[in-house]
Amino acid sequence: IHHYLDPATHDLFQRKLRDRALMEMPEFSWCSHCPFGVLHEGDTLKMECPSCNKSTCFSCKQQWEDIHETMSCEKFKLWKQQNQELDEFLSKNGIECPSCKSQFELWKGGCLHFKCTQCQCEFCGACKQLFHQGQDCGFSEECQGKGLHAHHTRDCFYYLRDWSIERLQQLLQQNGIKYENDFSRHSVNSLQGILKENTQKRKDEDKAANREDSSDNNIAEKEILVQLINANFLDPVDLYTEQEMKQELQRWKSSVPDHSRNDSKESYLEKLKMVTNEGVINTN
Repeated sequence: IHHYLDPATHDLFQRKLRDRALMEMPEFSWCSHCPFGVLHEGDTLKMECPSCNKSTCFSCKQQWEDIHETMSCEKFKLWKQQNQELDEFLSKNGIECPSCKSQFELWKGGCLHFKCTQCQCEFCGACKQLFHQGQDCGFSEECQGKGLHAHHTRDCFYYLRDWSIERLQQLLQQNGIKYENDFSRHSVNSLQGILKENTQKRKDEDKAANREDSSDNNIAEKEILVQLINANFLDPVDLYTEQEMKQELQRWKSSVPDHSRNDSKESYLEKLKMVTNEGVINTN
């Protein structure tokens, strides 16, 4: 068939023939990390790839982890599945310490002030800014008289939780971020398992079981919207009023531009926005 095929097709045909022959050999297996195949000789499950220098289980074909030495392939698959579910949960509901990188679950709607149990680092669970005692914070002289505080970024939930749900949705919509119309209902429902225990504890402590309060759901819904805002690197300054932009500039000790006679309301707002974007820290 070499006479009838172009070189590329003939090479592909030869590789497929080779792969088929190899796969019929009981001691052959593909590496789970790269396209390389390995003839594994030995009684161990751990198979080393000479191409990428990574390991695969010869029996279950899963990427090798040392814990597999202590358990069967069936138990290892179950362990991998459980850890994958945990990783997915923590990616949505967890936080990482900015100091030691330990991961923790953070209750939705809970306090943003977090203290790492491993290294004792204190930080904001939303924007990861560190909390400082006033005398240890060198940002400004005003900090000296404060207690434990953090300089949250303007896209942090610390500030955006005071926005209405409609305003948060508006920021997403005007930036072309689409989500389902019933997004908030499904999102809040998905959080009920997380909120339930915390809410029940407060109800038990307050002995107010007859008082219904929807604030937990509202906070949870807002937190999900803010996570979507942060994930798409949206800047809340796009919806800031004149007063909010002045407050933002003052918060970061930036000069507020004068409103000259030649400035219309719209042009002055653009001037404020430009100065806010240029002179204010906003870490995403």
